[in-house]
Amino acid sequence: MEILFQLAIFYILLALASDWFFKETSSPLTFRQLRKFNFQSFFIAQAKMFFSFLKLSEDSLSRQPVFWLGTILPLLAASVIEFKILQVNEIELSIQNINVIFEFSKIPLYISALTPTLGVFISNIHRTIQTKKQIETAEKKNISDGYYAHLKYITDCFNNLALAEKSNSKIKVLQENPFIILRPNSLYKAIFIESSINGGFKDKVSDKFIKNVTMKLRRFNKKIVLNELEYSNILNERKIKDIHKIITECNTGINEILNCFYATCKKSSLIEAEYVNENNVKRMNIDLTMLEIGWGKRRIYDFIIYLFDVIDLKVSSHPELKKEINEFFELIKLSSSVRKSYLAAQAAQAAQGKKK
Repeated sequence: MEILFQLAIFYILLALASDWFFKETSSPLTFRQLRKFNFQSFFIAQAKMFFSFLKLSEDSLSRQPVFWLGTILPLLAASVIEFKILQVNEIELSIQNINVIFEFSKIPLYISALTPTLGVFISNIHRTIQTKKQIETAEKKNISDGYYAHLKYITDCFNNLALAEKSNSKIKVLQENPFIILRPNSLYKAIFIESSINGGFKDKVSDKFIKNVTMKLRRFNKKIVLNELEYSNILNERKIKDIHKIITECNTGINEILNCFYATCKKSSLIEAEYVNENNVKRMNIDLTMLEIGWGKRRIYDFIIYLFDVIDLKVSSHPELKKEINEFFELIKLSSSVRKSYLAAQAAQAAQGKKK
């Protein structure tokens, strides 16, 4: 029996050594290859493998090697010890010797009693690991659900722009939203760069996005640098070429701002000159054209403010952005003021003409 036991141990060690050697050298273990065998590395590898057996995971308990070691090993050890005890003491197995057998078998019985104890102990640890894994899974799901809910809310707002506009406007196009965000998901990622599926949503607006919008607004404000006197002179002297230049510069600047928001105008140009026929001659209607310019600026302003409100961006917390927004609004007021001055001048000229 001892010889069989020793042969079994030898066979197991040989199988482990052969398997490890093949993984290390990609060649089978032979007597000629024994000089290449590194015993230290072999025993370190076996120790790591043994401790990996002792490690519990969240998998089914029946797949845990340590569970089977904890339940079977005490039984095997108790069986071997019991066999040795009976062999050494030459106790006859009979009903009459039952008390003697129990007396000599106390240690094996105590060892075999470890089987249910270790089984319950390992099972409780495994249940704790599974519970922890379930909590982690639930937390990850909550984080990802929060991200997708935030993404859906913001992109829905992007897709359903609701800009306030005058219902009594003379310009028909003002009756509908003139903008469309082409890539709402890309805009979301550009604004909330710290948000992710694994990390959840972060409502902090990207500094890069704020700087980009600020830069485009600054460029627009510097491009339209006319003061009220220059504006009035252009209108009163009917400098059509200069008016077209203002319209072109406004449209170019507005398109650059829209690019920050992955948006575009539904028309080819947001601002267009208005014309009337007088005596079969097509002439620019400066009044309506100035109204178009003013409302074009106002609509892009409302668009920006609306999106800032959706993403909960406090302009007051960003001095540079606030400065450019305020200057942009001053340009809107300038267009309105110049138009009123122009209409007043036209009314005065008409009154003088009647007196003559």
